Amino acid sequence: MNPGDTPANVGITYMFPGGGTQGGSKTVGAHSRETILVNSEIGNNKDVSVQLNSKEPIIAERPMYFDYHMKITGGDDVLGCQGGSKTWYFAEGTTREGFEEWATLMNPTNKSDTATITYMFTDGTTQKQSVSLPPKSRTTVGVNNSLSMATICDGIAVHPYDYPEYWAWYYQNVVNICAKNGYGGKEVIVTEIGWPHAGRAEFSQEGQRKAIGEVGVGGLWGAGCKKIWIFEDVDPPSSWDQAFNGLYDYNGNAMPAWNEYKKWQAQLPNYGNKPSTFKTP
Repeated sequence: MNPGDTPANVGITYMFPGGGTQGGSKTVGAHSRETILVNSEIGNNKDVSVQLNSKEPIIAERPMYFDYHMKITGGDDVLGCQGGSKTWYFAEGTTREGFEEWATLMNPTNKSDTATITYMFTDGTTQKQSVSLPPKSRTTVGVNNSLSMATICDGIAVHPYDYPEYWAWYYQNVVNICAKNGYGGKEVIVTEIGWPHAGRAEFSQEGQRKAIGEVGVGGLWGAGCKKIWIFEDVDPPSSWDQAFNGLYDYNGNAMPAWNEYKKWQAQLPNYGNKPSTFKTP
C-alpha cells in the first residue's frame, strides 16, 4: 500500500535457501494498493524470503493461502518487518502431537552469519541450536526435528536378530535415515546381536558360523559399523525348537560360531572382554 501522494517504485529481492537471489520491481501508484503473486514470480515449490525497498513510505503485508499436506486449508497474514535485529523473541511454540513448528530466518546482509536459537521450556530448562546463515538467504528451521531425541543423544542403536544377510542392510538404512533427517554425525551401534531360533537351515551350526563370520558381522563391518556387541549365548540343556547353535554349548564346548568370534577378537584386540568361563578346543 502506498498512502502517499507520489508513486512508489518498489525494488524487490527474493532470497532463497543457501544464498542466491532474484530481483523484481513494482510501481505502486499514489493512494493505491498492489498485489504480487510470488508463486508466479519465482515458480512453485520454493522457500523464499522477500526484501522490499522504496524511497517513498509504503506498507507491506504478506497474505498466504495454503492446503497443508492436502488436509488443512486456510490462510494467514502478517505485516512486514522494517529492519533486521540481533535478538528476537517468540512466546508461542509447541511440538506436541499434531503440531509442526517452524522458524524461518532471513539474512539480508552481504555477509555470512550464525544465529543461536535458545528454546525455552515449561520447566525452565533450555536447549541451544546454532544455525548458519549464508548472505542474502532464507533458512528454515524445523523445530520438531531440532528438539528430537536425536539432537541430544551420542549414538543410535540397532538390534538385528534373524536373517544375518540383512544385518548390513538394516544398519545402512538406519544410517541413511539419520543423515536424511540432519543427524549424519551420529554413531550407529549394533547392540546385542541375537541368535535365531527355528529349524531352518540358516539357523544351523553353519548358519550361526556365517552370522558371526563373513555374512552377518562381516557385512556390518564392511558397511562401516565399528561397534558390534555380540551376545554371549549359551545353549540350554533342552530346547523347545531344538536350537542348540550359540557360541558354545551347555557344557562349555565351543561351537563353530565361537571360532569366528575369536577371529574378530584377534583382528580387533582393543575390543577385548572375552568370556573366560568355558573351554576352547
